[in-house]
Amino acid sequence: AQRLGGMPALCWRRGSGGTDRGGRRLVHFNSSRVDENADFGGNRITTSLYTWWSGPLKLPWEELFLKRSNFYFLVVSALQCWPEVSSTGGMPTSLFGLIPVVLMGMAIKIQEDRLRHQSDYRANTARCRRLVDGVFVDARWTDVQVGDLLKVCNREGIPADLLLVAASEPDPDTLRGACHVETMQLDGETNLKGKSAPAGLAAELGPTVETQLHSWAALSGSIDSEAPDGSPNTYNGTLHIEGRPAVPLTVVNMLLRGSTLRNSEYVLGIVVNTGHDTKVIQGLRAPSHKQSTLLSSINQMIVWIVLLLLVLCLIAGAAELALYHELDLVDHWYMNTQKEEDGVAATFLVNTVYFFLLLSAFVSVTLYVNILLSQKLIQYFMQWSLSMYDPESDTPMRVRNSQLVDELGVISHVFSDKTGTLTQNVMQFRKASIGGIAYGRGTSEIAVARMKRLGELPAGEDVEAGATEGAAAHSPPGGSVISRHVNFDDPALVEALGGSDEQGKRCREFFLHLALCHTVVTEVVYGERSLSASSPDETALVAGAERFGYRFIERHHDTVELQGPDGEPLQYEVLDVLEFSSARRRMSIVVRNSQTRAISLLSKGADTVMLPLLASGQEELVAQTEAHMHDHSNDGLRTLVIASKELSEEEYLSWSERYRRAASDLDEVEKKSREEPNAIDDQCDAMESRMRLLGSTALEDKLQEGVPACIADLVKAGIATWMLTGDKEETAINIAYACELLDSTTTVVVVGLKTHPNVEDVTRALREATAAAEESMELSANAQRGRRALVIDGGALGLLFGAAPDAPACQLEFLRFTQTCA
Repeated sequence: AQRLGGMPALCWRRGSGGTDRGGRRLVHFNSSRVDENADFGGNRITTSLYTWWSGPLKLPWEELFLKRSNFYFLVVSALQCWPEVSSTGGMPTSLFGLIPVVLMGMAIKIQEDRLRHQSDYRANTARCRRLVDGVFVDARWTDVQVGDLLKVCNREGIPADLLLVAASEPDPDTLRGACHVETMQLDGETNLKGKSAPAGLAAELGPTVETQLHSWAALSGSIDSEAPDGSPNTYNGTLHIEGRPAVPLTVVNMLLRGSTLRNSEYVLGIVVNTGHDTKVIQGLRAPSHKQSTLLSSINQMIVWIVLLLLVLCLIAGAAELALYHELDLVDHWYMNTQKEEDGVAATFLVNTVYFFLLLSAFVSVTLYVNILLSQKLIQYFMQWSLSMYDPESDTPMRVRNSQLVDELGVISHVFSDKTGTLTQNVMQFRKASIGGIAYGRGTSEIAVARMKRLGELPAGEDVEAGATEGAAAHSPPGGSVISRHVNFDDPALVEALGGSDEQGKRCREFFLHLALCHTVVTEVVYGERSLSASSPDETALVAGAERFGYRFIERHHDTVELQGPDGEPLQYEVLDVLEFSSARRRMSIVVRNSQTRAISLLSKGADTVMLPLLASGQEELVAQTEAHMHDHSNDGLRTLVIASKELSEEEYLSWSERYRRAASDLDEVEKKSREEPNAIDDQCDAMESRMRLLGSTALEDKLQEGVPACIADLVKAGIATWMLTGDKEETAINIAYACELLDSTTTVVVVGLKTHPNVEDVTRALREATAAAEESMELSANAQRGRRALVIDGGALGLLFGAAPDAPACQLEFLRFTQTCA
């Protein structure tokens, strides 16, 4: 919810339409049934907790009944109005202290909710372009309805969940209907994701917005869409256009609310979901009253204090009743004793309540006020802290809920991703292995930090500084793209590229591969050329290719234009793109040289999946490349394997027919979207086989400023820190040393699938590690200061949390050992 406007709560409301069918919805366009779209919910969203009519009811309820101290004094104030037991003459004096406390608590909540209302207002009143009577008119986001056709321009936010129907076409002769979006507000990722119009629609609508509108007006039909859900990575629907076959729709065809259009002058999209039916809103949890651990503990303590007070009052009431006759209190009127005719039970009750009011100061009426003021002061100190200020973006820290600031003091575990959290997520091309020869000098930042921690760096030597200066000295003049994403120092590679021998040919083929095998698009921002990609790795690889002579110019739907080392234009026809996925862990592209007509498969990916796909007879080259990748991993660099394969025309056509048949099968498309085994991936595997190894790349992702000191502070505070990374084991360990998650005194236990292939081996390793840790703690008085750490890969975790009969025992050993880690 914070990504929508910084608010942690949502006033839940789900739209429904009269054309919902069995949980699905039917969205009509350009037909007589368009009016049925009005049955769906509007595009207004509400993230605020209170409104002008609910606030007067909810705020007093939360202040008086959810805070037990306030409820306690509310009861005391009510009892003080009972003249027979009141020690204040029937006046509710406690109420005069309670009212300011309640009003202050309400004022703080109103002030925080006011920010939510402002955020909602900005979101709901944002401007967009909506098609009305054949013309795009300026409208608010709240005016958008299901079935509307919207025009979104570059770098504008998407107002609702849209089906992409057309986009700006840079090449009128090649209509692709494609664009890119940034989904940072959806998933926190700054990488761009490619989107495309349904199959065949772009070619039918035309290249300009005028022809697209004219052609769209001639079409009529409906969109059979899935019911609204909160999964931004999946979508299932069907586009029905009268007189044409049905077209399956996936998430690739959808532009989701919360994303931002990039690299396209404009797109046209038809609204499928609005407001609280959009995926980003559906993915939010219903609002709940948030209370810190401190307040929850105080509420429990107040219960025990009140119980103790009641016990004391019962004892005092019983004692007064017993001493009533013994001390002859009948004639002492000023003692406010009860008359004998009132009865024993009534007298006991009145005396108990009387003592309860006398001792009501057991609980402080200003308790919550003191806590709220302290939390508010902490909020301001946090927001004023220069250590939490980012000067580049002029962004200070913002506390969304002051009542939760003390939760920072009870954190026991931190679970962190590496890329973009501990690191900058800005890749630089540092080293490469081509044809069994390693290129690139110097030591990365992470490797330098690791060697310093382990005492392996010679005294007085700064390896990284020398590497940077050398890289600058050998870098040719170029644009900022190269300067930002390339930090390479090795004149031997420049010399090899200019050679006419076999190694020179391999190097040129290697960088031509990097310039072709990607999904990068060029973009001009404020007059400066930049590269935008779905992954920062691809940006660095394309920049590396440009650094060594192969400049990526432009990508069209089925062509890629390059500039060669001598400035000559190069053009390749893109026949197929086998996209990257977390299951495949590789990306491939099939291209045809426009001049020679030769067809090639270019592939890159993780070594664990790429090396088994290589053709036989390359054992020596594979061994050399693996050794280089191991060295690069020790330097904390991210490695990728580069491979290719030449294809004959007949071989490609035979495979293409099978691949397109599988890709047009709706069942297989659905399986692929769920990352289940499917025929599409099977055909990809068939193509990506018996490949020729070209080499490997090594990219650096530098640590963010202050990360080592931050993690060191977390360790001192006794907070257990878990880091998740997709890097190789050696890279992960070295990064952990660099960011001070590990140091030379840490006992590291490594559990991997290669060394522990079954549950029994994992259990045994964890049990032995736990026993050694417990023995160390018994033998040494200072053992509690020793540090232990666990490094475990995804395969071993899969065994640990799998369905094997021995998995529960393994999980128990896992828990026991992690409790000794610090």
